Amino acid sequence: MKRLAAAVLGGCAACGALAVPPWLPVPGAPELAIEASSIEVRGPVVAVSVRGSPSQLLKRTSSDAAATGPRWHNAVLRLQFDCAQRQVRTAGVLGYDAAGKAVHSSALPSTAVPVPNDGVLDVLYDAGCELGRALRVN
Repeated sequence: MKRLAAAVLGGCAACGALAVPPWLPVPGAPELAIEASSIEVRGPVVAVSVRGSPSQLLKRTSSDAAATGPRWHNAVLRLQFDCAQRQVRTAGVLGYDAAGKAVHSSALPSTAVPVPNDGVLDVLYDAGCELGRALRVN
């Protein structure tokens, strides 16, 4: 997690001299990526956009899980992690087909749910909150 925070902060500290990749792989879940420019920190809440497999991302985070169907090849979720309460809320969902065409869009926020102590959400929660802590310090 510290490497993810260092990559983001290294690019910010250099004010553009070092290019931060647009999508940062998530340590412990290389099939997922966080969009570097999407990170927002407001108190204990950290919001990030995450790209990955719809079946992995939507299983526990959204009511859109049933809507994926066979057309969804990739998804981008806007997740809000409450790092003080260990909760997550889905703020938006985009679904893409194999050609990269958007086939689903939703901006209806979900209710906050507890983050389990294992699995994809746990890894994303750790990454998001670590980034939030690192950005609050700098």
